[in-house]
Amino acid sequence: MLQIHIDAYVFFSWFHAFLVFAQENYIATPLIHVTTHPLLFSASTSCCFDRLLIKDKQSTLNLQIKFTICHDMLLSICCMDTIYSTVIGTNVKELRDAIGLSQHYFSLLFGASRTTLTNLESGNMESKTSLLESILAFTGLAMEALSKEDFRPPDNIREELTERYKHEPAIYVILSAEPTIAYGIKYRLLKTNFLDTPKETKQIRQFFEDIGWKFKGNSLHIALKRMPELIEIRPHPTKKRTNVYVRRKKR
Repeated sequence: MLQIHIDAYVFFSWFHAFLVFAQENYIATPLIHVTTHPLLFSASTSCCFDRLLIKDKQSTLNLQIKFTICHDMLLSICCMDTIYSTVIGTNVKELRDAIGLSQHYFSLLFGASRTTLTNLESGNMESKTSLLESILAFTGLAMEALSKEDFRPPDNIREELTERYKHEPAIYVILSAEPTIAYGIKYRLLKTNFLDTPKETKQIRQFFEDIGWKFKGNSLHIALKRMPELIEIRPHPTKKRTNVYVRRKKR
């Protein structure tokens, strides 16, 4: 972390030069949080500024700006390490899978379009910071956690959010509906030993029907095929034109 102290009275004239410097050196879209000291202004505030720098699909520059009272009024600017937007996008998708929602319903929670969410999950942070802030507020997660390459959604986050928003019908009806197949596979099926031995599609389908989720066989096949890092697909040993699915062993 880089910390710079500067007289607050010259901040606004200096800040423009600072942004120009960041633009030339980082070529990124910053996520900027501004917190003002309650004694300096009427109340603490927090806001986010978009598109202050040139957009870059690879990373965003995360700046935290904090006003403090120190001696003759000093401004402390903390320039955080670069956060890779592709990592955040991947983690947003993983978080959505853990909540069990499709892009359509997840974006609906925040009044955003599916295209906007798709771009965010793809690592395109251009004008997507407001959606990201909404996701963080909704889930209670911190940006620090979501920006880590080894991010893992909290256990039972779907159940926790369903309980948290049970008195908000518009949200509850979405969270309590049948989850996505991706959720079913990652957070139910693979949490058991069911796929420790090869299973046919119809057997996996029955596993979910016993829970109360009616997934179509073809849809299950497509979803399982999209998880080669988790699921191994093999030809059935005796049946022609039939596959079996088994948990991929960790190397």
